[in-house]
Amino acid sequence: PLTHLFTFLDYLSISCGQERQDVVSCITFGTSYLFEHFKLKMKYQTSVVASFLLALSSTNAFVPFKQNGRSYNVAVKSAVFDEKVTSGSSSMDSLTIDLISKLRFREVQRELERRALSTNGTLSNMKDRLRQATAGMSVPMPMDGTDMTDKHDLDEAFAKTGITFEDTSDPDFDYKNLIRETLEKAEMTHWKGATRKLRTLTRRYGKQSPTARPIPENVYTAVLESCMEDRLHGARAAESARKIMELMVEEGYEIPSDVANYCVKNSLDNGPDATHDGFGGIDTALAMLAAFEHSSTPIAIQEDTYAKMVTSMALSGSIDESLQMLREMVVDKSLTPN
Repeated sequence: PLTHLFTFLDYLSISCGQERQDVVSCITFGTSYLFEHFKLKMKYQTSVVASFLLALSSTNAFVPFKQNGRSYNVAVKSAVFDEKVTSGSSSMDSLTIDLISKLRFREVQRELERRALSTNGTLSNMKDRLRQATAGMSVPMPMDGTDMTDKHDLDEAFAKTGITFEDTSDPDFDYKNLIRETLEKAEMTHWKGATRKLRTLTRRYGKQSPTARPIPENVYTAVLESCMEDRLHGARAAESARKIMELMVEEGYEIPSDVANYCVKNSLDNGPDATHDGFGGIDTALAMLAAFEHSSTPIAIQEDTYAKMVTSMALSGSIDESLQMLREMVVDKSLTPN
């Protein structure tokens, strides 16, 4: 069964995916695991299975990684690049839209610096800049079921038959209904459903939409508050909160200082890169701080928020970045850390 096959492939990628050691013994284990433990019928020759497994282990095709709390084993290059990659590495030259969308804050900054591009703006702005720099890529606007038939041609076709139509429906019905559904989800603290509705709302009626309409500030605020419950739901809603605050900054809406500080601090924990069970982390918190810098209304970042950032970066091994933020606290913000 495919479940058993992927279970074994997970084991193989962990066992020899990095060191590529003792490939022959891994293949021997694999064939024994598949044919003896699960009593599979010999539909494939052992030599074919061995060749397939050898190809996987030699190319390191299946790469396990964790992104935003989800574990993947995919047959692609690493979706999130290792920080040890140097500025002259050729593995970063063939970025795709999918890979760029998975890059974290500091990885996006490094890629822009390699191309001598500005690192100003929100994380979304920087990713758009990187897409434009790499073969002029742009994010395709997904189809939402909008009727593309020309209204004038349709009216003419019916007029020839003597049929005329009068549309008395509310032209804003879909827009108003989507706002209502978004607020209902947020009120019930269904943060995942609320963020999906907000994403649909911004896709259909945001600034870049052909049917752009103003999205009320209270919609963003309600969805953000639903994400903030229970310390960002154990940091699981940290990325969603970050995206909402970036949208609020782009719209010119105010983000209260207490909300901003709460989101940054609760994006950090004691896991690798200050994540909590794979969610949130240093890059998410840095992206939030970058967004706050472009807010039309000043956002006061508290001393304990900076202190937690500095400590988290130091504990994760990012000493230079930690010292840089510590200097910013003392010199630029006139704060005295404990």
